[in-house]
Amino acid sequence: MVSTSSAIRLAAIAVQREGMISVHSGRNLIIVLANADIAGARLIFQRAAEAGDAAAAFALAETYDPLVLRKLGTKGGITSNIALAQSWYEKARDLGSTIAPERLVRLTQLPE
Repeated sequence: MVSTSSAIRLAAIAVQREGMISVHSGRNLIIVLANADIAGARLIFQRAAEAGDAAAAFALAETYDPLVLRKLGTKGGITSNIALAQSWYEKARDLGSTIAPERLVRLTQLPE
C-alpha cells in the first residue's frame, strides 16, 4: 500500500498542474487519500473524469502511470497499466489538459 503522504502528493501534483477537481469529489478524495487508498482514489477520479474534469482525468492517468507509481513507491497490489494511463492522458488532453500530451510522449518512450 502506498503511504498517505505519497497518495496526497499524487493528488497535490495533479491539482497543482491542472486545477482543482470538483468540490464533492475533492472531499471524498481527501477521505480516500487519508486511508492511502489508491484504488478508491481511482474510482473518485474516474467519476469526475467521466463528468468532464480534465484534472481528474490527468490524476487518474497518473494512478496507472508506471513512472509516477515507481516514484511514489507504491506497494500492496497497486499496479501500473500503460494502456489505461495512455487512455486517461488522452481523455485529459481532449478535456484541455496542457500537460497530458507530454505524458503521452513519455509513455511511448518506455521500454516494453
